[in-house]
Amino acid sequence: MEKNATFQFYSGGRYHFQGFGEWIFSLEKGGRLHVEQHVGDQKRHDKVYTLTRADNERCWACIDALKLPSMKGSGRPGVPDEPEYRFLLDDGTRKVEVKIWANDARERPEVKKVVDLVKEIIHRHSKKDAVI
Repeated sequence: MEKNATFQFYSGGRYHFQGFGEWIFSLEKGGRLHVEQHVGDQKRHDKVYTLTRADNERCWACIDALKLPSMKGSGRPGVPDEPEYRFLLDDGTRKVEVKIWANDARERPEVKKVVDLVKEIIHRHSKKDAVI
């Protein structure tokens, strides 16, 4: 993967009725992480962090395991109040976006692993429990 690659994860649910909002996790290949939380039209969190080398390598290993360029999104309509996760990868040569409903993501081990890692990293750096 190119050294200037970027990965983004959007948890969906910005306007979810329970008010958890949407988390946006943007990671650069070098370990710079930008985390945002939006609840409705309000931005509740917006900070930049630098991951340790070990965390950065762990994140990119999980991202690579997704095989986003060939990964299939959900092929069904969503159910009421189900967030749609968005995974975006810009590897310097192409941009890929895959959308997966939250319930489908839980059934795919490689996707669940990335979502769980995103939650862990957000919690560790922001000290907030990210409901994703």
